[in-house]
Amino acid sequence: MLCKYAIKYIDTMTVVIIIILICVLWSWAFLWNHPNFEKVRYSDIEPHCKSGDLILFHGLDSTNAMYMASYYTHIGIVYRESQDTRPVLFEAWNSSAEILYPEKVAHGIAISDLENRVNSYRGYIFYKPLAQAITPEQQERLLAFMNWAYANMHYNPRVIKNGAKKLLLNEQLHTGTNCGEIVYLALIAMGLLSESRIYENRKHHLRWVCALELTDNGNKYLPMAYIWQSYFKLPASVSSK
Repeated sequence: MLCKYAIKYIDTMTVVIIIILICVLWSWAFLWNHPNFEKVRYSDIEPHCKSGDLILFHGLDSTNAMYMASYYTHIGIVYRESQDTRPVLFEAWNSSAEILYPEKVAHGIAISDLENRVNSYRGYIFYKPLAQAITPEQQERLLAFMNWAYANMHYNPRVIKNGAKKLLLNEQLHTGTNCGEIVYLALIAMGLLSESRIYENRKHHLRWVCALELTDNGNKYLPMAYIWQSYFKLPASVSSK
């Protein structure tokens, strides 16, 4: 009888150990297995930033990567009117998780200054540039979609429910969106992805867009670079007293 209980105890412990190992490996894969990319400063990429480039984020102030099964926890797409203007970032974000933000972006759709986003983010940021600049027509289509989305779309904070509907019910994209979905729609709107893509159920748009290399119109995304944030900004001059 004692031997029987001992075997049962060992079997239970084996299962517990296996579950713990799976959890540790899962956490390592999405939280701590940081990719090794070329390091650049924002000032290095700013002259080259153009409409259609992607900015990827890995937050360090949460464990969302583990629950999302994606190292990259957020993504946005760059828009730049011309080389003489500052690039901005178009994105969908969960405003319910923040307390200080402009009221005009409370619906979770934002068009913000790219440099400020890079310098204020609590985590790692990656730059994924297009190989070729988009055409003027694609530029206009991207801007039109951004303006339409800002006026008509909103961030859907029910991430788990949204994922379950896509996985089990093949739910199509709609005005309630998230960061991966809205970038996916922006790529379709500007013509980098075919319009037929809107009917493809991606299940996990964030992971799909983050891994995108070849576009449907013959363009492609180049390897990513890690944007190193400058923690020390020295004054132009220091007067001695």
